[in-house]
Amino acid sequence: MGYTLYYNGSSETPITDAQRAVIAANVETWSAKLSEESEAYMWEVSEDGLELSGWTKPSSDDDEMEEDMEVIVSAVRDLQKALPDVRFTVTDDFEMEHFP
Repeated sequence: MGYTLYYNGSSETPITDAQRAVIAANVETWSAKLSEESEAYMWEVSEDGLELSGWTKPSSDDDEMEEDMEVIVSAVRDLQKALPDVRFTVTDDFEMEHFP
């Protein structure tokens, strides 16, 4: 079990190859900052290219969990700045909103 962070993005136009490259670079940069116990930070793009989604289980250690949460929120905030036409959210198992 554990705690899970869910992140989503929505766009009115399909995600382009250039935007996918930005997403891949974001994942590479921020994944390295997660604790070893954390599950991967990743994004999946829907078939129509209008939705992005992903989820990550942070470390079960309280201190590391808090740091992992900050990393995920920062990663999504960074992605929002890079892709201003995509609306992003981060929620958790309790549907508490962490971003925007």
